[in-house]
Amino acid sequence: MALTGVRSVAQALHDTGATHTAWMHKSSAPIPGAAGQWGDLSMGAGTPKFNAYVGAQWDATALVNTNNAALWMPNVGATASSDVSKVITQVGIQTNQGTQNPPNTWCLADYLLFYPLIDGDNADPQDMTNPVTLPRYTDGVGVRAFLVTTSPMTGNGAMSISYTNAAGVSGRTVTAGVASSSNLGAVANRASTTIGANTAGPFLPLAGGDTGIRSVESVTMTVTTGGFVALVLCRPLAWITTREVNTWTECDTLLQGGRLPRVYDGAFLQFLFNTSGTGNPATVRGCVTTAWG
Repeated sequence: MALTGVRSVAQALHDTGATHTAWMHKSSAPIPGAAGQWGDLSMGAGTPKFNAYVGAQWDATALVNTNNAALWMPNVGATASSDVSKVITQVGIQTNQGTQNPPNTWCLADYLLFYPLIDGDNADPQDMTNPVTLPRYTDGVGVRAFLVTTSPMTGNGAMSISYTNAAGVSGRTVTAGVASSSNLGAVANRASTTIGANTAGPFLPLAGGDTGIRSVESVTMTVTTGGFVALVLCRPLAWITTREVNTWTECDTLLQGGRLPRVYDGAFLQFLFNTSGTGNPATVRGCVTTAWG
C-alpha cells in the first residue's frame, strides 16, 4: 500500500502497527573547522559506527546498510518497484554543542555511494570508475553530491567535476571551491570557486536544468589542496533545526504539508550538519521513525 498522507499512515498503524524508531548516539561529532561549514556526522564516533569511506581508489562503492553502519531500519519489501512504501514520519535531534553556537541545521540523507581517495595534490584529471550503480534512486533524480575530508588538507583550492545527470546525459560539468580543513569529516565543497562565497548549502552545484546525478566520470583539482577527499552521492530526505543546547527538537513530517520522505530497504541513513560556530566535538542524540504499508 502506498502511504501518501496522514490517513494512509494512520490506517497502516491501526491495522498492523507497522512502525519502527531507529536511535542514534554519537559521542563526538566531527569539527567542521569554521563557522558556517558543514560536517558529516557519519564520521563521528558512536552509534551508528564510524564511517571510514573505505574502498578502492576512484571506484564507486555502494552503501547498503545491513547492521550498525547507519541508522537501522527493518527490510519490509520497500523497493522502487514494489507496492510497499516506507516513509519517515518523525525526526528528533538533541545536542550539547554549545561551543558550536546554535542554531544548527541537520540534513537526514540516504547515502548511496562514494568515490574514495580523491587526491588533493593531483592536478591531473582523476577518472572515476563505476563498477556499481546507484543502489537506490537509480534514476538519479534528487541525488546530490558532497566532498568529505578523509585526510588533512593543507590549503583552499578549486575543482571541476564531470558527471552523468538524471536524464542520462554524460559530460555535464560544474566547478566548485574546496575549503581546506585539517579535520576529518568536514564537508569541503563550496558552491563557488571563491572560498567564503555561497557557502550555505552542503551540496555541490548542478549544471543548469539538471535534477540530479547518476554517476561521476572525473574530478580535476584545478587548484590543489593537499590531503584526500571522498565524493559522496546521497538523496536528501528531511531537514531539522536545533535552536537550543540540550533541548530535544522534533520534526514531524506528517505536519509539514503531508510531505512523507520515502525510505527504501537497505537505506544508509546518516546526517549532515551545519554549525554556527566552532568548538570541540559534541554529543549528538537522535532518532528517525518510519511507518510502512
